Amino acid sequence: MEVHIGHCVPYPDVCNTRYGSHGKAAETIVMHHEHFIRFLEFVRDSKDKVGFTNIELNFLNALKNKETLTELCVLALYNATVLRPFMQHVHLHEKLLGLGPFFQKKVEFLESISRNPKIWTGNNLSDNKATLGGNGWDEWGLNVVNAVRKFTADLPNLDKAVAAFVNGAKTTFSERFSDEFKAGGDIDTLTDTERSALYFASTNDINEGSLGRWRLGQHRHPAETLHKFNAAFTTGQNDTEEFIKHKLTEKSGQDYLIKTARMRDESGMQMKLKEEQMRADAEKVSKNRKKEAKRQDKRDQRAATITETSKNLKLTDAEIENLNVEELNRQLDYHREEENKLPRAVIEVMERVPLKSHMKYKAMRISELKKAVARYLSRVHNFSLYEAPVSTGDVSTFSMAGPEEDLFYESDCHDDLT
Repeated sequence: MEVHIGHCVPYPDVCNTRYGSHGKAAETIVMHHEHFIRFLEFVRDSKDKVGFTNIELNFLNALKNKETLTELCVLALYNATVLRPFMQHVHLHEKLLGLGPFFQKKVEFLESISRNPKIWTGNNLSDNKATLGGNGWDEWGLNVVNAVRKFTADLPNLDKAVAAFVNGAKTTFSERFSDEFKAGGDIDTLTDTERSALYFASTNDINEGSLGRWRLGQHRHPAETLHKFNAAFTTGQNDTEEFIKHKLTEKSGQDYLIKTARMRDESGMQMKLKEEQMRADAEKVSKNRKKEAKRQDKRDQRAATITETSKNLKLTDAEIENLNVEELNRQLDYHREEENKLPRAVIEVMERVPLKSHMKYKAMRISELKKAVARYLSRVHNFSLYEAPVSTGDVSTFSMAGPEEDLFYESDCHDDLT
């Protein structure tokens, strides 16, 4: 991409909880659509075995799909003409309570686009009508709109999609996100004195928190250590520069700061932090491996029990009725395991041995075992009915394993009858 465009194109960090991130991603794809396709083709041809992975092929097909391109163009237009101007205006105002008139202006603007999508998609673009606030296009917004216009001839449903999307955005914004600002609403009815006494931040940036700041810091400075980030963050929060300027006027104070900073750098704080993290990770791996070893022991014991049970199956009603609870459970486990090995298409329609928790009484287990034996004998006499089907290229229709919840039978230690 950098070779073809002349500069690096960072893909936006898309997140469901980050305002406008999907719109930024749509803008990037629409702006560099052909370059994304060429990039994928380059990736395909650069492999030892030429070809796409499933994800790469899905992405390529999406880039060539008219419906997907229509959605991307709508998101790109909305971000360039509504979201970006909206947030630019909001960031200029510290208090939320004074934004009521602007919110109403946004609703009216969206209504105008809903009635006439050509304001965005037509050939004659009017600066004062096409963007929220009427301040005209900035360079990026104009580039996005021009990029969308290249697709309009191949996207017959673009205008309808724009109208539907904008109408939905207008309804959501007016009825859910700014309901208090409507005429007669809680905020609209406040007096000027009450407005000046109350304070609500215009953005949620204050709630980003230290973790969010660290994420943004890593985006800007990937190699920055946590120690350095904390030092810079604390300096900004505590007005340390002003303190140094007015309090540490002597050279000895400056020398002390420099000496202390170098001692901290030489102490290897970041290395110690990484070592602690590595030790914690190693402990977690060790615990997980021990847990897995215990689970494997249980699986081995279960397999051995089932194998032993298979050598002494009880296939008559008289034998079944004389079983104690422990042997009854073993017989049920065996038949359950055998039924899980049948083709999935058969498992989905046949009756099977239920969970032990669903058979609370011994009589119920005896009854279920008799049914399982009947099914077992039927399979033995009609084996050809349950042979694996000839492969048609769709391996999803056949599996030697049953549903995941049936893989391990409930432990006897939790059995009320044991």
